[in-house]
Amino acid sequence: MKANKTMHRFLPALAACALTPLAAQASLVTTTVDVDVPNLLPDDNGDLTIPAGNSAVVASWTAAKGSAPVDAANNLLQTHVSSVTLQSGEVTAGGALANINDGLMVSGTWHTGNAEGGAVFTDGSGWNPWLDDAPAAALVFTLDGKYNIGRIDSFTLWGKDRLGQKYELFGSTNGGTDWNSVTSVNSAHGDYEENGTTTTLRGISLTDSAGVITGLTGVDALKFVFANPDPGSPDWNNMGVYSEIAAYSLTAVPEPGSLLALGCLIGSGAFLRSRRR
Repeated sequence: MKANKTMHRFLPALAACALTPLAAQASLVTTTVDVDVPNLLPDDNGDLTIPAGNSAVVASWTAAKGSAPVDAANNLLQTHVSSVTLQSGEVTAGGALANINDGLMVSGTWHTGNAEGGAVFTDGSGWNPWLDDAPAAALVFTLDGKYNIGRIDSFTLWGKDRLGQKYELFGSTNGGTDWNSVTSVNSAHGDYEENGTTTTLRGISLTDSAGVITGLTGVDALKFVFANPDPGSPDWNNMGVYSEIAAYSLTAVPEPGSLLALGCLIGSGAFLRSRRR
């Protein structure tokens, strides 16, 4: 009789467990947002106004999104990076490699030049790996420890015809000895605007429905391999002008379904122990 009473006490909970659906499978989410920055234009030398340029970009993005483009306090590539290395490609004059992860949309000057290829990286807007006569530009961030990464942000800043982003993202758990391909981004340029009056900031954010991005659990290095967003037109005018890259860690928390499943196991164990009595 006692065993039957115990069974009746546990049956509702066991039934709830049986009816609870499993947690949804993780899936990568790519979000692209363009924000115009009025009256911020390069001068005749191809330079953006510094530091007013950064203030204008941040103010425009914050007004549109409700938050700054980069959270400097929590950006791993600002606070927990031990080195930034360009493994292939070349850096041209007018650019500084370190400024790609300084948290600023505009942090130096970008000078026009004769480089051809597919990606310009900015310290004002710009350090520029040549892609036409060298391997694809491979940029590696080595972190100071292992992190579960929940978001990757990449930004391009210029006229709409240079906002394209194209790269493959890799993660490593052993300092870059081995690399795991995580995903790729391919966002085309906008249309060229003759005598345009607006600079635009494009932000592409990679997140995952499960929280931690699949393939970026316990990583201590990230690699971005860039390509030309418009390979049919290899002229430097078709490069994507990258202004910033950011990454954010995420503490993995069990999903509600997982917690309920754990409760079911504990409850089942208690039920079986009570029956043995």
